[in-house]
Amino acid sequence: MPICQEPQPEKHDPSVYVPTGAMVYLDKILANPKLPTYVLKAAKELTYSRYMTTGEYFDKLDDVEVLELNLAVDGISTEDFVNFKYIVPQAEFDLYHLTLLTMLLLRGEGIVETHAHELKDPLASLFTLIKLEDLYRSGKVEVFRDNFTIAEILQTRPIGRALPEKGNDEKPNGT
Repeated sequence: MPICQEPQPEKHDPSVYVPTGAMVYLDKILANPKLPTYVLKAAKELTYSRYMTTGEYFDKLDDVEVLELNLAVDGISTEDFVNFKYIVPQAEFDLYHLTLLTMLLLRGEGIVETHAHELKDPLASLFTLIKLEDLYRSGKVEVFRDNFTIAEILQTRPIGRALPEKGNDEKPNGT
């Protein structure tokens, strides 16, 4: 069984819930050591807690994982988050991993199944949050991780703000 799969129509008892969108299988993800650590970390956390906000996920990432995510996003070009252009050969795999991460983060926020046409906004939000997190780790912005989400449109709550640049009016050596 693949890591992520659309449900197959079959005869079933109408009293039993049958998913209508794609679902991710945590056990299959965790059994695949070739996946990036940022995907495995999300799957592992969901295995233990069953709920995880996007902000909690980003808070638990190591700097190296944020760098990997940022490089993955940099290798993919898109204007509409429906049509993607791969800038580097690795980008095809990166987009798969980012899509898988999007589905895991949606699951962490309570959305268990997702249709492919519903991934546009969550993917766009994930790309934005990855760039913002990278800027935060570089000391250029302040982030509000309590407002991080990929299940809602990001424009409703502030997710970060630019920090003032250190100007030349600071005196060197504390003098």
